[in-house]
Amino acid sequence: MKHFRTILFFALLVNITSINAQQKVAVTVILQNNFCQAYYNHSQTSSKIEYQIAGLTNESSHQFSAELLKSEGVVSSSMSSTTNKGMFTGKLEVNPQTNFEQLKNIFIKAGVAFVNVENEIFQIENWKSFTEEQCTKLSNFNQIIYNIETKRNWILNNPAEKEKAEQNGWFTKNDEYLNKAVNDKKEFLQSIK
Repeated sequence: MKHFRTILFFALLVNITSINAQQKVAVTVILQNNFCQAYYNHSQTSSKIEYQIAGLTNESSHQFSAELLKSEGVVSSSMSSTTNKGMFTGKLEVNPQTNFEQLKNIFIKAGVAFVNVENEIFQIENWKSFTEEQCTKLSNFNQIIYNIETKRNWILNNPAEKEKAEQNGWFTKNDEYLNKAVNDKKEFLQSIK
């Protein structure tokens, strides 16, 4: 009987510990690159924001989406029913009058702890609005990176061009350009963080 109580005690302790560990998972929203451009696009009737979210279960993902819908300024909210690498995909549409602080508060009220913007993680309380100039600069960095990657992929899929690129060291130069563009973007984001 003594062993049974000891085993029961440890089973209960492990169960309580795992429940507490689950509750401490920080909900993180990962916004798509060029979030800035989508959010600040003044020609739209509403802003459509796509994101991935980590730190939720199937049940809590539906609660999260429902919580977003309760917020003022939200036109629609949807969440995928399946995960990709433990993350759900969501779509949020806010009316054009919704300013940055309101958007931030929508996420805070829904329980978001962190936001990942352009591969930089911000505590939600410290997340600051980008200016249109900063958005333009981020968009330019993204376009440069996209162009470099697109050309590399085209060459990789074209055997004659690939052979020529390998012979003249083009891939080394391409890697240098890509690394420089990625680092320049990262430094810029750090400077405005």
